Amino acid sequence: MSRIKSLPFLLMFLLVIGSVSTALAAAKTFHANGKLESETFYNLQTKVKEKALWYDQNGLLQAEEKFTDNSKLVTFYNDKGQKKTEETVVDGKRLRIRAFHPNGNVMVDYTLKDEKLDGKYSEYREDGKILKEIDYKDGNEI
Repeated sequence: MSRIKSLPFLLMFLLVIGSVSTALAAAKTFHANGKLESETFYNLQTKVKEKALWYDQNGLLQAEEKFTDNSKLVTFYNDKGQKKTEETVVDGKRLRIRAFHPNGNVMVDYTLKDEKLDGKYSEYREDGKILKEIDYKDGNEI
């Protein structure tokens, strides 16, 4: 009879242990004024960095990095907490940049190769409609 009563406890224990294995550990740094400067989150199981957050001296979020394999998505925020820009970085090289209007719509979207425009460059109005599109190859308009 006591085995049956302990079964729910055992199942709960296994559920907790299972969820801990996918949990994240955080490393934190602080500004001289004591406010949080950065938080870096690591997967406890793989020890791989998954996300980093960067704050200014007033505690406002300035940037967020999300990591996957050999790439990361870096998002920068303005002082109102709105997304300003996003950069896709692969193997340490910026491949795509997007800037945003204050309403959250994309303002500019373009791709890079070796830090030169390469591919479609697009500008958008605040309502999301395209203002212009230009094709580039190795930094030159085509």
